[in-house]
Amino acid sequence: MDTFEIRSLISISIGILVLFIGKSINGNIQALQNLSIPDSVTGGLIAALAITLVKWTTDIEVIFDLGARDFLLIYFFTTVGISSNLTNMRRGGKALGILLGLVIAFITIQNIFGEWTVNLFGLQQGLGPLLGSVSLAGGHGVTIAWAPIFAKQFGIKNALEIGIAASTFGLIVASLIGGPIANHLIRKNQLNLDHKKETYGANRNGEENTNKLALNNQLPSELDYNSILSSVLAVNVCIILGKICQGFLFKLDIQLPLFVVSMIVGIILSSILPDRKISNDFLIWPKQTAALLLLAELSLGTFLAMSIMSLQFWDLLDLPPALLLILVFQTILSIVVNLYLVFPLMGRNYESAVICAGFAGMSIGSSAAGLANMTAISRRYGPTNKAFIVVPLIATFMEIINSALIIPASIRFL
Repeated sequence: MDTFEIRSLISISIGILVLFIGKSINGNIQALQNLSIPDSVTGGLIAALAITLVKWTTDIEVIFDLGARDFLLIYFFTTVGISSNLTNMRRGGKALGILLGLVIAFITIQNIFGEWTVNLFGLQQGLGPLLGSVSLAGGHGVTIAWAPIFAKQFGIKNALEIGIAASTFGLIVASLIGGPIANHLIRKNQLNLDHKKETYGANRNGEENTNKLALNNQLPSELDYNSILSSVLAVNVCIILGKICQGFLFKLDIQLPLFVVSMIVGIILSSILPDRKISNDFLIWPKQTAALLLLAELSLGTFLAMSIMSLQFWDLLDLPPALLLILVFQTILSIVVNLYLVFPLMGRNYESAVICAGFAGMSIGSSAAGLANMTAISRRYGPTNKAFIVVPLIATFMEIINSALIIPASIRFL
């Protein structure tokens, strides 16, 4: 079999094109709009299917250089940090605590449930966590890191192949179920009507404050040259400082991904810098501006489009039916937890429905899939503040807790 590698610049260009294709298809198919499927998911799946057909018909495997994709993830999480601040985090403190508890409980149950179903089908010990929080909540990166350990510890010869296939399954399903879950909750409980009333009331009450901001030449309300330039500069500054802080943390034996450190830097700077022009002419710290939101959507959308278009569907064909059935059970478990635990405990309101879309994504796919689900819902029904503060922070904590505590504990338990 021959391979055809596509370089980084072309890969990101294809990712943008795929995003355009997804947006066009979603805009013309009402069913996809009703399900709130993200544009990046629709376009990415079509591209991945096309690449699969190329492999089957020509025996040529297309491989993308995804180096630029990883930087887009750093960019996105940094915009999330800049959009947040310590005051908002304190306001969402209770929600953060509840959701963190739910996430820890869920990924623990994910491994227990996985091992129970593995034993039920008489399969090899150790496959439970591999088909649980390693490949699903962890995603491809965690799978690549932990699969060799499972292979050595439990003698699972094809641990990496099984884990990658399970991660592929999880990312696809997570990107497809988040929107429908939130849509179901919003329609069933008529949350969109309540949300519109709340938003209208907030706008009426905040009319005077908005005018004051405009008079004082504070945050820009429209997209313009200065606001976009300031947003790009702010994100780059946070990433540079994040890289420096990451180096200091490494010296203290604290290993955190760059996107986590950059997001934390963004939160700190947004908490201490004033909401006004730093210079009389152009330089603005972009807290929750239209330009920053645009950067966030572009980076997240392109990242997820590139992630999905590079999926190798043929990996799923190598999964035995029993393992595929276990992954289906894990998906059902995620849906049930969303509907009957996450939604009630988070408040049974519009915010909680959007959080469910995010939880569905990050629990069996990736944090990017969850945030893309939330973005699609927000575009359709209206903006939400708390969900986009809570979910990225919880996703960060989940990645750390899963790799540092849950997976090692599962191995010791087995």
